[in-house]
Amino acid sequence: MVTPQPKVTFLESWRKKVQPIQAMDAVDSEYPIAILEVNGSLSLLDSQGKSLFSVPTDGKARFLSLSQTCNSLLVLDDGSVALHGPRGESVWKKRGLNSAKGVASLSGNFFALITHDPTVILMDQSFRSKWTYRNLLKTKA
Repeated sequence: MVTPQPKVTFLESWRKKVQPIQAMDAVDSEYPIAILEVNGSLSLLDSQGKSLFSVPTDGKARFLSLSQTCNSLLVLDDGSVALHGPRGESVWKKRGLNSAKGVASLSGNFFALITHDPTVILMDQSFRSKWTYRNLLKTKA
């Protein structure tokens, strides 16, 4: 005899209407949620759904990573990367890396980028490289 599994139910905490979403990231339920809208806006919502800020980004972004310090790392379509601070302010934007993806550490002190060739770069908040790993093996096109 098969014992029926209990139904899982969820309690809705809040609801928010936003523009179409390109990407989003969250650390956990106690921290804000970063939303990257298709129109290029970066928004941060607190754990209750209240908007903390909404700022335009400098180009169309394709990847977003959020740290516990609410720093938002963006990888833009042109391969450049941008860092926005916890109030939406632009900290830096760097071109010429040909980045495919990026990940912010939970502490917000370090950021890892993966380029298209593929290379992995670890950098600090000041955009100083801590180490670089270049994959010299042939990859399938």
